[in-house]
Amino acid sequence: RRLAEGRDGSNRLGLCYYAASRNRREAPVHAPWPMMIGRFLGAVLLLAGLFVLGRDLIVLYAGFDLLAWLGTQHGAPIVIGELWYAVHPASLQLLQPAIQRHIHPALWDWVVQPILLCWAWAVLLALGIVLLAIFRRRSERSRPRQR
Repeated sequence: RRLAEGRDGSNRLGLCYYAASRNRREAPVHAPWPMMIGRFLGAVLLLAGLFVLGRDLIVLYAGFDLLAWLGTQHGAPIVIGELWYAVHPASLQLLQPAIQRHIHPALWDWVVQPILLCWAWAVLLALGIVLLAIFRRRSERSRPRQR
């Protein structure tokens, strides 16, 4: 049996089948919710990256800081670690010991710390573009045919 079957036989909630489904050969129905959430997060990160890029350009050329509430005292582009610390310092301060103790100390030194020193607009734009590329709308030709 299908959960929340629509008039056209599609599974509108994106839920697949009960475990006790009789016909296991049917292809699972396309799940729209994870795709929509991925596209939404990608768009939010893309817009945040564009906002931070705009802020950095305004600080560079006009000297006016849109994010003065962050407490940055210089006109250089803001790095992702500084932005994260201004938004939620406790989570950033807990991240380093958690990674070094529970995963591997070299991961902090060679992967996470260099990312935190990158420009915020570049990291946010890159993450947004990657999410939008992964969760893009696929054309009918690229979808596998359901029999």
